[in-house]
Amino acid sequence: MKKKAIYAIGAIFVAAMLIFPVNALINDSGEEQTGKVQVIHSHQVTNAHIAKGPTVKAVDMTDRFVKEPYPLGPGADVQVSSGEDDEFHPTIASADGSMLSLYEDYVSLMDGNIIIASSQDGQTWTDEGYLDLPDMRETYPSLDIVGGKRAIGTFVADPRDTIYYYLDFADISDVATMNVAGYDWGSSGYTNVQMASAAGYGLASKPTQYFNGIFSYNCDVEASQTEDHSLTFQFLADEEGYASLIYWYGWDVDLFNLSTDIDQSNGMAYWVMEGYNESDYSTYGIEALYCYIDPSLGGDWWNTDYGEFWIDDAFHPDVAAAGGRVYIVAEQVELGYNHNIICAYSSNKGDTWTIVPIANTGDQETNPAIFAYPGGSATCVFMKGDDLYFSHTTDGGATWTEPEKLSDSPSVVKGFHTADISSGGNVVWTDSRGSSTDIYYDNAGVPGALLSVQSISGGFGVSATVTNVGSEDANNVDWTISFDGPVFIGKEKTGTVTVPAGGEATVKSGLIFGVGKATITVNVGGASKTASGFVLGPLVLGVE
Repeated sequence: MKKKAIYAIGAIFVAAMLIFPVNALINDSGEEQTGKVQVIHSHQVTNAHIAKGPTVKAVDMTDRFVKEPYPLGPGADVQVSSGEDDEFHPTIASADGSMLSLYEDYVSLMDGNIIIASSQDGQTWTDEGYLDLPDMRETYPSLDIVGGKRAIGTFVADPRDTIYYYLDFADISDVATMNVAGYDWGSSGYTNVQMASAAGYGLASKPTQYFNGIFSYNCDVEASQTEDHSLTFQFLADEEGYASLIYWYGWDVDLFNLSTDIDQSNGMAYWVMEGYNESDYSTYGIEALYCYIDPSLGGDWWNTDYGEFWIDDAFHPDVAAAGGRVYIVAEQVELGYNHNIICAYSSNKGDTWTIVPIANTGDQETNPAIFAYPGGSATCVFMKGDDLYFSHTTDGGATWTEPEKLSDSPSVVKGFHTADISSGGNVVWTDSRGSSTDIYYDNAGVPGALLSVQSISGGFGVSATVTNVGSEDANNVDWTISFDGPVFIGKEKTGTVTVPAGGEATVKSGLIFGVGKATITVNVGGASKTASGFVLGPLVLGVE
């Protein structure tokens, strides 16, 4: 179906109607499926209502950050928080040994703050302070790495607040590098935010110069179109601090409990949400949307084709994508009462999906979270009873290790986003073992080999340093160095490299020749990094 653009009140509308699940379960060939794993096949969304809302300038709110650290207490696992209030909904970002966690400090139904804590080793945590929004309650913080040690974040603001908040940490090891901005979308009709999620974008080629990720929200829309419990997302548009908001309408389901991620190797963006039939909430599942962030489209990158995927009888989703692979984990209900953890995975940008169980022991397994690494490895954490467990995959989601218990006290608090996991196997969760509910930390380990392209440097050609922080050697891994630009000799070089566990190796382009600006992409076993430079004959200058 060809999309038709309709211009009204300064917004661009792409019209039609979403297709949602039917009673029969079918696969891509149209045949009925049976078994414990129930799924409606994926397809391209050509009938979707999506519109561009207003463009709003940010208000600098960095002065709302109050640095008032307090001492932390001991714990059997590592205790992150120890305030008198209850703490909930932690999120964590990790890079190069540094860790940053945000969590909710619950004061009352009408009051609460977002606390910021940091660590360099996971064993000692420093309370860095909190965001001070007087007489307001903030919940469900979300963090994600953009690239290096830079991270972005957001959270659910108080329903009485009209501001959507944006956090930018230039360096997660130094909270002083944080900027806080607010966008007043609420005054334009985007209200009652129920969930928030941040997804970082660190690729060299960007749709807008200041694009650093997507900030997504479940909220109510009362604009030129009206929709309760819908999806909106915003992104930075220019150096003046303006942001654009995109919203969806015309759903047949109400959407809740959002999670997002962007694959830093290929620019694919993924959104997963719970969807409940508007007329019958007993009919529900996971709604997934995904699209390519095409830099050539500029600020209109969002106005593109979307893929869609639905999983029956599932909720509490999380999504992670890396190295061309995407994983959706969720809690699926079997026979109306038994809760299992499943994973839907794809290695072709959502063209096809496969669903496998991670945990289905007959016990109640709930509330999963996942982190993905380039090269086909990922780690999922989830609750089993009152304990926290983890499981690894090293083959892109096809098989998972026998779940192992991570927490050492049966006091893990259940609920959506009460646990989170980040790079390096760093895990935080909500725990009630003490006199109040606190945040705890432990490490689930890293599955298999874990490669990362640490740096790209110029000179005569290009060289790149590759590290392996995983638990196994990476043997004879394929690598590619390619140039996008006026390079006439040596435009692409391939080879294999072995990187020992805990070690590093160097790959080199060899002789090249060209003249002009070029984008350099290094891919080693699915781990990818891009840089820009100026090619002058055999030299590559100004690589950054």
